[in-house]
Amino acid sequence: MKTESETTVTLDDPVTLGRGVVAEVAVKRPTMRQELEFAKKDMTSLETEMKYIAKLTDMTFDEMHHLDPDDYRKLQDLYIRFHQRDKPEGTA
Repeated sequence: MKTESETTVTLDDPVTLGRGVVAEVAVKRPTMRQELEFAKKDMTSLETEMKYIAKLTDMTFDEMHHLDPDDYRKLQDLYIRFHQRDKPEGTA
């Protein structure tokens, strides 16, 4: 069930996983606990970033490897938008 803190991303290139065809991915807004956990890691590493984004979805890290790169970028963009939400204009 989708909650207010979740956004659904529709994949342009659905993937077939052990649980069937995945055409949409629900992405949860990160909690501060998750932010702190990953702030301690090297977020310049794509592998670390993929593990983090996987924790915000219903996908495993291994399942993330099956995504089309453009679909993965959609998840990245959403994560960035989560961080830009509610910021006053003119702030970074």
